[in-house]
Amino acid sequence: MHVFICKIKEFLRKNTKNILIIGGIIILCLFIGFMLCNRENVSSNGNTIDAIRNEFDQAEKSKQDIEGTASDIKGTSTKLESSIGTATDASERFDQLINECQSIIDQIRKQPAGE
Repeated sequence: MHVFICKIKEFLRKNTKNILIIGGIIILCLFIGFMLCNRENVSSNGNTIDAIRNEFDQAEKSKQDIEGTASDIKGTSTKLESSIGTATDASERFDQLINECQSIIDQIRKQPAGE
């Protein structure tokens, strides 16, 4: 058994450079294979690319919903502005009618009682 171990040590001593080169190539191949196989599940903060893509799509849909809501609010504010303009015009007309009525009442009061 001792002779066998001595032969292994001698073999390793003579071929140390070749063994290191072959070992380095094997480790490099394993590393490249690992990187290529796990490429589809690359993660950021524990989220896979598909999960991040889904979150991005949901954010895009939310943005579109917000834009639609903003457009609706703009339309409503335009209608409200128009209604305020109509109410202001009606108020001014009402003030004119009150002034006309007040003027008629003043004219009636100025007339002599017997006429």
